[in-house]
Amino acid sequence: MQGADEVPDERGTVRAARTLALPRSLLRAKTSVPDLHHAAVERPRLWTLLDAATTRPVTAMTAPTGSGKTQLLASWARQSARPVAWLNLDAHDRDPHRFWTAFLLALQPVAGLGEDSVLATMQPAPGSSHSLSVLPALVVDALSDLEHEVVVVLDDVHEIDDSPTVEALSYLLLHLPPRLRVVLTGVFLPALPRARLRLEGRLATIPGEELAFTAVEARSMLQGTGLHPTDEVVAQLVDRTEGWSAGLRLAALAGADALTGHDSPYLLTSGSAEADEYLLGEVLANLPEQARAFVLTTCVCDRLSGSLADALTGDHDGAATLRWLADHNIFTVRQSSDEEWYRYHAMFVGMLRRQLQQADQGRWRALHDRAAGWFAEHRLWLEAFEHARQGTSADLARAMVRSAWYPLYVGGQLVTLRDMVDRVLADPTGADDELRLVRTVVGLALGEPGSHLVSPPPATPSLAGQVLALEQGRACGDLATVQAAAADMLRAGPGLSPTSESFGDLAALALYELGATEYWRGDGFAAEEHLRQAHEAARSGHRAYVELGCLSQLVGVLTAQDRLDDALAVADEARDLAGRRGWEQSAAAAELWHALGWIHYLRDELDAADQFLDLGDDAVRLDDTPVRAAIQLVRGLVLAQRGRKRHALAQMLQVEREIAGLRARWVFSDYVEAELVRLNLALGQLGPARRALARTDPETEGVHLRISRAELLLSDSRPDAALDVLRAAVADGRGFLDQRIQAQVLLAVVETQQNGVRAGLPVFGEAVAMAAGERMVQPLLQFGARIDRMLELLERRDRTHLDFVRLVRSRIAAHVSTAQQVRPDGGLEEPLTAREHEILIRLDSMATLPEVAAELFVSVNTVKAHLRSLYRKLGVHGRREAIAKAEALGLL
Repeated sequence: MQGADEVPDERGTVRAARTLALPRSLLRAKTSVPDLHHAAVERPRLWTLLDAATTRPVTAMTAPTGSGKTQLLASWARQSARPVAWLNLDAHDRDPHRFWTAFLLALQPVAGLGEDSVLATMQPAPGSSHSLSVLPALVVDALSDLEHEVVVVLDDVHEIDDSPTVEALSYLLLHLPPRLRVVLTGVFLPALPRARLRLEGRLATIPGEELAFTAVEARSMLQGTGLHPTDEVVAQLVDRTEGWSAGLRLAALAGADALTGHDSPYLLTSGSAEADEYLLGEVLANLPEQARAFVLTTCVCDRLSGSLADALTGDHDGAATLRWLADHNIFTVRQSSDEEWYRYHAMFVGMLRRQLQQADQGRWRALHDRAAGWFAEHRLWLEAFEHARQGTSADLARAMVRSAWYPLYVGGQLVTLRDMVDRVLADPTGADDELRLVRTVVGLALGEPGSHLVSPPPATPSLAGQVLALEQGRACGDLATVQAAAADMLRAGPGLSPTSESFGDLAALALYELGATEYWRGDGFAAEEHLRQAHEAARSGHRAYVELGCLSQLVGVLTAQDRLDDALAVADEARDLAGRRGWEQSAAAAELWHALGWIHYLRDELDAADQFLDLGDDAVRLDDTPVRAAIQLVRGLVLAQRGRKRHALAQMLQVEREIAGLRARWVFSDYVEAELVRLNLALGQLGPARRALARTDPETEGVHLRISRAELLLSDSRPDAALDVLRAAVADGRGFLDQRIQAQVLLAVVETQQNGVRAGLPVFGEAVAMAAGERMVQPLLQFGARIDRMLELLERRDRTHLDFVRLVRSRIAAHVSTAQQVRPDGGLEEPLTAREHEILIRLDSMATLPEVAAELFVSVNTVKAHLRSLYRKLGVHGRREAIAKAEALGLL
């Protein structure tokens, strides 16, 4: 029945001249912008987001209870240039009559349509379904006359979920007039037409994560309560609460009460009880019984999947329940876009765990047992171990380590594995011989001092013992030990079937260690075969760390086989893998960096070589003598090429000491022995050079040692004997390509000096052809200006390798130019002449006095005369002193 002052109009609504039939105080509370907390924080970054979002018709912002949604929107509304209407929804607004009554009242003060407008007198007719069905269209029509933009905030919109009001609100959102903006905020959104609005570009979304307080905002909040914590305390508090507004405020209030405003780490624990009480009363108590039981059961895990949840609860709806919790912002966060993994908010899960532990410690431990089993089944070993540690029995944790150690080892998770083993061994009841061996294996892999000195118990039929034998055998070059251990592992290892997944892991490691040892013993072809087999097994088993080790060793093998371009292709693959996994400084990458340093040295890219060798120094294990010595060897070669002969000699002597402890001859031993002779010769130290060469066997020495023997013969003025040695070295055809090139070049130089350019140029042409294929510049640069004349002749007569010849000539010119630009006067009272400086440069090379004379086209006596003057100006009495003094003065 209509009131005395109500008149129905022709559209089925009621025009009213009196106040709506709701209590005035309630209407004021529902339709007023809420008051701000006295310590409210201004958040301009979020105001900017809201300004941008509300350029679209509809804005949605959802977040868990206590996230500060209402305070944020209230502070934004108060500073907004646009008028803002506010409607705080509650369960009563599920009734469309109640909703529209409040909605129209909220709009009237800000719409600016005048008292005679339809909106000003519009209200739904009580009990009239016809009125409610047409009212949304009438509201839209009335608001079409708005002269300026108006924003309507509908707060706590989740309260009208699954009610008739949703349909009416959906119509309004789909037909909003141009100047009306609606902001929807709540714990979650009801079933509104979000997909259509988003598709039409009419919906903006502000994720709940944006509401998390930053450290700056948290500090402002704390200061508002009279607290002045340090930056460290603020950062830790934000981390503990994940920026959750209610958690921060409760901590601040509790801290202020306890501390009277003084800064203290107490803030990091204050407010926990208050937060628990809040979450219990506002969140957990309001969950459906099934959901409440679910979160209390699954809270033992830091992350959850549907399958894991099912294993914990014994049900089959874990995925659906997690999705429901996340959709309804019940402090549940999706961790992956495919919705496989979720986690609970840190404070929420802390409350749940305290509730579960207080209620039933036995159930708490039993749930950890279940979680450990699930994670172990899915080979997520670290999480399996952590749950086993909190389970019903310490034996479970030990069993987990025994199962997990090898997959973690070949997966490169060495630090994680070390920590797991240490934690088990720290318990006196958890120690056993097998786990002690595992600890030694891990220490060896991590390069811990002393680990390589531990020997496995004799005849121990354990996997850890076999791996330890492999590692120690490779590190000291003991191929027999490695072969025996690898054979044992390839026979399926203790208790394993050749068809099992674990056997594939064993095969990958055994073949890798075997191939690496063969490489350092000098059997490159067998090494390549085994490393490629190991790489395939590692890739098939998704063992990326072993895969990286195989690729790294392959780069070295291919470089040693003089296949530099092939090596660089494999190196690109290895570098990509190392970069993606963050393993650039791991032991598995050490040989990669050595081989790249070697390649760039061979191509005279010395700066790049130094950079890769530095990476190798950072990555190589303390006990990995073959790789460590190889890095030092190439560094010595680079130093020698830069003209720093004394430093190069010291480096080679260090390499000699390193490899002395190997049980078998190292692949680069000839290189080291020969360089010691050549560097001593270059420094004028004939005695040490002769003694070094005397320790070698002329019948078995390789090409590099023959080069050094020829150079010693040349220094003794025995060129014919040197020719015989060099011809035999070239005819032998063995050795690394750069060594064979150097032998060929030196033969060409001596042939030219002894028999003329017609004899030497063809030999030199063969050397250039050998070097051009792999662009090995360095073996030619060793001889500097002595070969420039032959290069010039070759450039004119044979254009087959023209670009390479020009490259070598330009590099020789650059080296000479650089040497001549280094402090030409050295601060001497009587500066050196240009000719004296040229001779000084050659003193620091491998050239003998006759060779210096030949290069400068003067007699040996003229060279000696310049030397006497040079020695006088430097104040020295011999070649060795002259080089040392010249280095000190910056003349070299």
